[in-house]
Amino acid sequence: TPVSKKIIKMVRSHNPQMRITAAKYLSYMGGGKNEDILIKMLAKEKYYYVKIFIIDALVYTGSENAIPSIVQTLLGSPHWFQIKAIHLLIELDLKLYKYLHNIYNVNELPIKRLIITFANRYYSADLRSYLVKCLHDPHEDIAIQAAEVVERNYPELLNDIHYLASDVEQIRMI
Repeated sequence: TPVSKKIIKMVRSHNPQMRITAAKYLSYMGGGKNEDILIKMLAKEKYYYVKIFIIDALVYTGSENAIPSIVQTLLGSPHWFQIKAIHLLIELDLKLYKYLHNIYNVNELPIKRLIITFANRYYSADLRSYLVKCLHDPHEDIAIQAAEVVERNYPELLNDIHYLASDVEQIRMI
């Protein structure tokens, strides 16, 4: 159709604003083929601010198939992008929860931030165990972020003498 041809031209445009508009149109149109186009757009896109709009479009469609591609974009990306992408991604709720089992053992900071941020919103025994493991993470910011989530969601865990004697002052102070 003429509309489809126009959108495909926008997807391939050198103008980032046109690619953002194409992503929005594709998300409104929905459908598996359009989700596949969005996933390919995300993989090829070089500008992080455009990637945010593509991720937003994929989240809008509720695409479970897009989760691995979105998670992959977190690796090696700027911190501001990670924060925005994670907050968009956690809107997929149970679809994301099902996927998290595939990445619990990944030792990358953005992945840990994703899981901890999700654990702040969603309660489960496996997320609780993951948070306890993160309390001992060598990266102090991950340990502190996990401790803050534990304090809000599972405060009884911090009464353990092990955490009261933690090397990280902010964990001792909680």
